[in-house]
Amino acid sequence: MITITRKRGDTRRLRFHTTFALDGLSVAAAARDSGGATRTLQAAVIDAPARLYDLWGLEALPVGRHAVDMRYERAGHIQRSETFFLQITEAMTP
Repeated sequence: MITITRKRGDTRRLRFHTTFALDGLSVAAAARDSGGATRTLQAAVIDAPARLYDLWGLEALPVGRHAVDMRYERAGHIQRSETFFLQITEAMTP
């Protein structure tokens, strides 16, 4: 399982490439911190034929390690899911 590190307040989007087709799928994401609090993140397929999707909304996450659950759905049914870790660190500049 991978861990991605970002600074708190980072507004950049993360772009992912999948090994499976995204045609007809929607993407949903949620981040869960070590205390069990869950926050919804924004995710969207940006190029289905190229198998690319973006994830954003990370600036709202507090410092710490978060398990990010990705769900790929078609017609309201989960087709696939996966989890990775996101480490949010304290920003170094004011």
